[in-house]
Amino acid sequence: MSARSTVVKLQNNSGSTLFLDSASINLLHGEWKTYPPEKIPNGQTGEWESDSDGFMTGTEGKLQYQFADGGGIENLRLYWDNPYYGSNGYSITVSAAGYKVGYDGGSGDNATVTFYIKQV
Repeated sequence: MSARSTVVKLQNNSGSTLFLDSASINLLHGEWKTYPPEKIPNGQTGEWESDSDGFMTGTEGKLQYQFADGGGIENLRLYWDNPYYGSNGYSITVSAAGYKVGYDGGSGDNATVTFYIKQV
């Protein structure tokens, strides 16, 4: 097992399919154990994992999913950071009104965080 790992889950209750914006993927630290899914249908959960890959290192990454909302394309941005030293950090933002986003979990050296998006 790696010194640090993060399993990222994304629960999609947006009413639309989420499509991975492959140009947005940026694994700043670590390596992929499981790559993010290309799409996450509404009502389903996508999952991926990044691990540390060196001595006394962590894992950190960010990416974006896109989805159709009315007449436009909206962006859902996720960020995770599980450093060797210090506290874990996470964020999720959505470019459209009418959605609630957030996350649960994510503590520990080998963390699991569950992000979510849902219509309000």
